[in-house]
Amino acid sequence: MKNHIFCFIALLVLPSLYGQLEITFNYDMIEGIQTLRAEDTITDIRFEQLVSSQGTQGFLKKMKSYRPSANEKAFKESLGHLLTESDAPDLFFYSRVKPKFQIGAEFVTNLKTEESKIKRALIESLGDFLPASNQRHITLYFVFGAIGGGWTMDGEPNSFYIDVSSFEKNDAVGLQLLCKHEVLHLIQDQTRPKLSKNEPAAYYIEQAFREGMATYVADFTKVENASGYALFNQKIYNKNQRRKETNYRLFELLVIDLFEQRCDYDFVDDLSLSGMYDSPAYFVFYDMMRTMESKLGTSQVVKLLELSAIDFIRSYEQLEETDYQFSEKFSQVLAKLKH
Repeated sequence: MKNHIFCFIALLVLPSLYGQLEITFNYDMIEGIQTLRAEDTITDIRFEQLVSSQGTQGFLKKMKSYRPSANEKAFKESLGHLLTESDAPDLFFYSRVKPKFQIGAEFVTNLKTEESKIKRALIESLGDFLPASNQRHITLYFVFGAIGGGWTMDGEPNSFYIDVSSFEKNDAVGLQLLCKHEVLHLIQDQTRPKLSKNEPAAYYIEQAFREGMATYVADFTKVENASGYALFNQKIYNKNQRRKETNYRLFELLVIDLFEQRCDYDFVDDLSLSGMYDSPAYFVFYDMMRTMESKLGTSQVVKLLELSAIDFIRSYEQLEETDYQFSEKFSQVLAKLKH
């Protein structure tokens, strides 16, 4: 595998708005898989080069969080499905997403011509959220798998990952919004309160608030004539809009049950924060933010995003004529939580 990283580093210094942010795009995993496919074999040397890249390591770590047996041996077995027909186990589902690899590779090729523009727009759009005089160097690792979307990793404050299997070959808008969502999470990790799972109800509310904030700030519903990843996300937004009241009720129930120790955090996370059921908790806070925007204006909502998650909910409760009113039981639980 050619040992190089194609990257364009954009350093914009606008201290009056947001300090300095440097972004690097890393394509090592994509290029490594392209080399395997071109050579039509997986030699030990090429495989070691591929798994030694940070992008691949982050991808393997993420897969392992879903399936503990997703190790390097299983990865190598699954890679065979990208090259030819194979009877080997396919723990990484590469036989399913094989048709998407060429599209993903074309997406990366097209992305290289848009890199500077995407980075500049991304940095400018996050101006309200980047702490003044804060200097960050963030690396975006492009990977290929069956996970889809993007993610950050615990212990990696300056990197995130994007699975190109989610994208069409011309999908710069979808990428920009996904990057905005994930970079905001990295900023939140430095600026938001650090709560503990030992207080699961408060921790859950904070996680849902962070996701709702990222969903609101990187709002796919505002994309006109959407296609590709943006259209995929608009369908999720629309589904959650249709079940809005149910989402609120579920969120209340889960907070109360966590507080009263009737369920554990991992169950709640799987049910309402993972993509398994289209992340309903994201859209509870997203809806509160959109409601507050309609009544108070965007600039006021941005200020309210600096509050604790619990104080934000209380600000919502003080509004008049909202579509949803939280129950008295829920409000009583909020009053007892630390934040």
